[in-house]
Amino acid sequence: MECPGCTLEMDEHTFPANYGGEVEIDVCSHCNGIWFDGRESLQLSPGATLNLFGILYSRNDSAKAELVPTKSCPRCDADLAETHDMQRTTRFTYFRCAQHGRYITFFQFLREKNLVRAPNPKELAQLRDRVKTVKCSNCGGPIELALGTECAFCSAPVSILSEESITNTLAQLQQREEKRTTVAPDLAARIVQAKLQAVNAYRGQGTALSGYRFANPLSSSTNGTDLVAFGAGVLVKALFGLLG
Repeated sequence: MECPGCTLEMDEHTFPANYGGEVEIDVCSHCNGIWFDGRESLQLSPGATLNLFGILYSRNDSAKAELVPTKSCPRCDADLAETHDMQRTTRFTYFRCAQHGRYITFFQFLREKNLVRAPNPKELAQLRDRVKTVKCSNCGGPIELALGTECAFCSAPVSILSEESITNTLAQLQQREEKRTTVAPDLAARIVQAKLQAVNAYRGQGTALSGYRFANPLSSSTNGTDLVAFGAGVLVKALFGLLG
């Protein structure tokens, strides 16, 4: 299927569904976008959501195809409508066909799943003391913190994947998996262990930023450090394959 985001070919991945059976999701390896037919996003089991997250994260650095300005539905060729939504207090954006489904980027998918948030004023002040430039997690462009907290190219805000996101995700995973299926006796212990590994990884990485820590605040990239990618790496190491 042709990707609505970059027009290149998408790959089809099969994941377990919430109430038994399977759900097929189209994922683009060129721009790291996702196409959900209908309500497929809601049908993903908690473990499937994490597996999808792991697939997207693993190729985030290589999937750099530019997005086309006008995105078309891969089912009917109609123009997709840019749609703004909210998950708790986090705003996210996707492109929707009223009849067939929606296209969403990896960064916006993280926002939809409430894994990403804006730094609070204290964290932002500490961040400005330590780095001059960060990389936009949405388009990869540089954000000069002295000039503002939004990307000049795509208007995405500076965002972090923080320690409490890991804690909340693990707690929700445990609750939802217990309701969905019979859980292995050692799953709760493994979830606690994964949580400790993730939190310890944060606390062992260089300079503190009120619960968010940097392995290398001044990246060799001229665009600076991608804060979401750093946090996502910690989360993937702790969670990817947890239910396997």
